[in-house]
Amino acid sequence: MRKNLSLISALGIVLLAGLTLTACESGPLGPSAKAQEIIPAANTWFKLQRSYNAEANGVGDAVKIKYTPPGAKGPSNYGETKNFIYKTSAQNDMAVWSARNKKNLGKCYAGHEWQIIARINANKELVFETTPPKRAKCVELTPSFPQP
Repeated sequence: MRKNLSLISALGIVLLAGLTLTACESGPLGPSAKAQEIIPAANTWFKLQRSYNAEANGVGDAVKIKYTPPGAKGPSNYGETKNFIYKTSAQNDMAVWSARNKKNLGKCYAGHEWQIIARINANKELVFETTPPKRAKCVELTPSFPQP
């Protein structure tokens, strides 16, 4: 009887551990929640580029548009958090924002990049192009990645 109870207890612990891992994978600490940090960062960059363009008729780097990426202490072209590295740049009529995951987020392996390009077109209009990562498992983590 004691062996059966120990076996049932062990199976219960394994089942509980499996359920806990599944909950963590999709819960508040899971990959989707971790990836969501890029959404407000990207939206802020969009809004600041639009505002800067309305005033200066161009695009600007992080300092000019007053963009502070996650992990930075003030306007900067570089920021880093536990999960992502953020970079921005601007040259002539084009500015680029990117976020690259530093570590695996579920099956979205480290090194994938989400990117936004702001540029002034031939008609002197501000246009945006967004490029999510090529890996579908990464795209699934950020269904609300901004679109222009």
